Amino acid sequence: MKYSIICDEKQFKEFMDSIQPPISKEEYDIQYKSFLRLSKKKLPYIYDLNHLSFLIGESTEQLDFFVRNKRKIYVSYKMKKKGADTEQSTPHRKNLNLFNGGF
Repeated sequence: MKYSIICDEKQFKEFMDSIQPPISKEEYDIQYKSFLRLSKKKLPYIYDLNHLSFLIGESTEQLDFFVRNKRKIYVSYKMKKKGADTEQSTPHRKNLNLFNGGF
């Protein structure tokens, strides 16, 4: 059976109940609203770095490196555009496979 990256309400509730220490009612409501918006768009609710790692098949160490070293994984350059310079940022070529892999 194919694993679905989109969790259902039961899985969402189980995850939220497993958080230690428990989150406040206000924070739960915020997360639940986010979960519902993502679900309507058929997008995954990503619990944490380990869950994201599992979904995209990349190690948590690699993702942690990307999060902590944002400036190292992007190349910035200026482009001339009809009378104004604009700055562009793109992932380094060796990191493109991660960013283009998607879900």
